[in-house]
Amino acid sequence: MSLGQCYVRIGEVRWAKLHRFAGIANGKRGLIPYVASIALVLVAFFTRLAIAPLIGDRAPLLPFIAAVVLAAGLYGMGPGLLAIALSALLATSIFMTPVSGEFT
Repeated sequence: MSLGQCYVRIGEVRWAKLHRFAGIANGKRGLIPYVASIALVLVAFFTRLAIAPLIGDRAPLLPFIAAVVLAAGLYGMGPGLLAIALSALLATSIFMTPVSGEFT
C-alpha cells in the first residue's frame, strides 16, 4: 500500500465513524441529524439576536439561510425541511414586523 492509499483509507475510516455516530450509516437515520438541524437553527437564531443592533430590520432571514443549507447539505432532505419550518416560524414571529394598512 502506497502512502497516498494509506491517507485515503484513513479518511474513509474517519468518515465511516462520523456517519455511524450521526446515525446515517447503511442508509439508516437516527435522531441525531434532526437534533443537529434544530441546533443549527438555534445557532442561527442567537446569531441573528446578536447582530440585531447592527443590522436592524434588514435581512431578517440571513443567518437562517445558512442553517437551512447546512442542515440539508449535511443531513439530507428531512432535517433540511425541519430547518426550513423552524427557521420560518422563528424568523416570522420574532424578527419580521407586521405590515400595517390595507393591500390595494
